[in-house]
Amino acid sequence: MPAEFINLSLPPYLRYKTKNMLLWLLVPSQLSATAQLKYFKHVAISDINPLKTQGLQDGNGRRVCVSVFGLSLDLKGREKFLNQTSVQSYNGCSTCRIKFEAGTHRRLVHAVARRWLPPTHPLRGTRHDGHEFAQTEGKDPAMAKDTDFVLSCAAFAKDKQIGHFLGQKGLPMFTFLEGYNYALSNIPDWMHNLARVFTWLLKVTVGDGGEGFSSKSWGGDDAHRHECKLGGIFSGVWPDRPGYLEPAFHAALAALDPADIRREPAGWLKRWLKKCGRTYEQATPLAELRSAVVRLAEQAAAGTPIVASTGKGLLPWRLSPLALSVADKRVLNIVYPRYTPSCSKDGASFWKNANRVWRTADKLLAFLVIMPTSMRGLGVSSFPGIRRLVHGLRLLEGGSSVCLGHI
Repeated sequence: MPAEFINLSLPPYLRYKTKNMLLWLLVPSQLSATAQLKYFKHVAISDINPLKTQGLQDGNGRRVCVSVFGLSLDLKGREKFLNQTSVQSYNGCSTCRIKFEAGTHRRLVHAVARRWLPPTHPLRGTRHDGHEFAQTEGKDPAMAKDTDFVLSCAAFAKDKQIGHFLGQKGLPMFTFLEGYNYALSNIPDWMHNLARVFTWLLKVTVGDGGEGFSSKSWGGDDAHRHECKLGGIFSGVWPDRPGYLEPAFHAALAALDPADIRREPAGWLKRWLKKCGRTYEQATPLAELRSAVVRLAEQAAAGTPIVASTGKGLLPWRLSPLALSVADKRVLNIVYPRYTPSCSKDGASFWKNANRVWRTADKLLAFLVIMPTSMRGLGVSSFPGIRRLVHGLRLLEGGSSVCLGHI
């Protein structure tokens, strides 16, 4: 990974010519993040920071101070220099960070995105629609707070001995540069950031329920449950918490008539017992199977939660198999205008196969238009947040007059 010097005192048509750029260092990709940080720290403290604090003497005896700041031009470079998780990982956008209630702050932190809104926009205030923001009212959000927030994420991850917190694995390399500022070194990349955020949201919403999210490569759930417990957040999904029967199946079980259950065959009864996490012997008499399902139905009708598993609590942001099929069918029924990117192909949408939206243009259409509308009424706790996020992004994109508040 290369790092170059660019002289910003030169006009743009000169500063980016090869003869006016200086290759500063090459960071070997095989080095660990700790080793990369060690060498970068040495170079920053011994070579770069003195350029600003002590300066250089030119041929006329004048002392010239040089201010050096870091800027990563692509997502992979940002991942390295800012010491963040992979852009393809279980985590979302590296620019707009929203904190958890039990995390390092007590208020929502929308890193640098809000500073691009008009000064009179309601989201620039300290409160909006029942939510409190960390920035000050009517002014550009204090960019120093963004730096403090990123550093606190790294400290939180180190203190709890987890791999990362909100995608921040440790101190950014740029931290050792004099006058480091997170907001100035992490410029939003609209196209690629949104494509990565969509991939992440799709991954955590579907899990291993589709062809594009095969269980062979999916280990995010177990890791996320473990890190939630270490971080003391989202206690309902910790590994040792019971997993209850999904609401849709709980309601269906409660509606069953005991008289009808006693007429059902063994296969139907065993499917219900398996769904409720109950084990049985292959030679179990039919009468016992029917009695077991009747007891479960009576328990559901009384409103008592049914423990279906231990250590696999239902993730509140995960679509159930039934809801996933409904969302997939909704997208398949869409008729697209000519020359418009499509989000489905060969009988499957992006909900069932992530490869249906492999182009960035397809992902932007799916994220900003189709995903929030196809999730309506499916009982996912993350839906209101996704709807608000997409609505805000459409406002930033160009002041879209289409309101998503009604979906």
